[in-house]
Amino acid sequence: MKIIAIGRNYVEHAKELNNPVPKEPMF
Repeated sequence: MKIIAIGRNYVEHAKELNNPVPKEPMF
């Protein structure tokens, strides 16, 4: 389930940076 956690953190981080969130985040 690490991918889901990473995905959530990625979205939250993108929101903090005010960046658009891609449909498929790159790891």
